[in-house]
Amino acid sequence: MSAEETLLVENTYTRNQITLPGARTYITNTLSIRASYSLSPTLFVKGFVQYNDDRRLATLNLMLWSIYRPGSDLYIVYNQGWDTDPPGPQDSARVTACWP
Repeated sequence: MSAEETLLVENTYTRNQITLPGARTYITNTLSIRASYSLSPTLFVKGFVQYNDDRRLATLNLMLWSIYRPGSDLYIVYNQGWDTDPPGPQDSARVTACWP
C-alpha cells in the first residue's frame, strides 16, 4: 500500500431482546461489515454487508466514488438483497450512477 492508500474495516454485531408483559420475548441479531478503501485522494471504493436473522435478509451495497474535479463527484452504486428463507434465495439488484 502506498501512502495515499487507506483501508478501513468495521464490523458490528447487535442483539435486541424485547420482553413485554403478556407477550413472548422477541430476539433479533444483526451482523454488519463495512469496508472503505481509498485508491488515491480522489478515488474510493466502499462496501457494506449486513445479515438480519429475524428477517432472514442479507444485503450488499458497493460504491465507487470518484472526485474527478473539485466540487464534481461521480458515484456508481450497486445494491443487492437476498431473502434467505426456503425455497431459496430471491434476490434483487440495482445499479445507480449519479453526478452533478
